[in-house]
Amino acid sequence: MILEEEKRSKIEIAGEMASQYKRLQESLQTKITSLTNTSNQLQSDIEARNAVYDKLKAQKNEIAEDKKNTINALKNNMTKMSDAFLDICLLYTSDAADDMQCVDLGGRRIIKKKKKKK
Repeated sequence: MILEEEKRSKIEIAGEMASQYKRLQESLQTKITSLTNTSNQLQSDIEARNAVYDKLKAQKNEIAEDKKNTINALKNNMTKMSDAFLDICLLYTSDAADDMQCVDLGGRRIIKKKKKKK
C-alpha cells in the first residue's frame, strides 16, 4: 500500500512537473513569437529609414554638386572680368604714356573743350 501511494505520488508529481514544463514552454514560445514580430517590425522600420536617408543623401550630394558648379562658373567669370580689367588698365596707362600732355596723374585723358568763336 505504501509503495502504491508512493508510486501514485511520484506519478502525480511527474505529471504536475510535465504540466508546468508544458505551460512554461508555451509561455516562452509566445514570448519568442512576440519578440520575433517586434524584431521584424523594427527591421522593416530601419530599412524604410535607410531608404529615406539614402534619398536625402543623394539630394544633398546633388545640391552640393550644383553649388560647386555655380562657384566654379563664378570663379571663371571673375577671372575673365579680371583679365578684361587688366587689359583695360594696360591700355589706359599705355595711352597715358603715349600722350603725356593730355593725361592727368590718374591716367585719365584730359579733353579740352573747344572755345566757340563769337
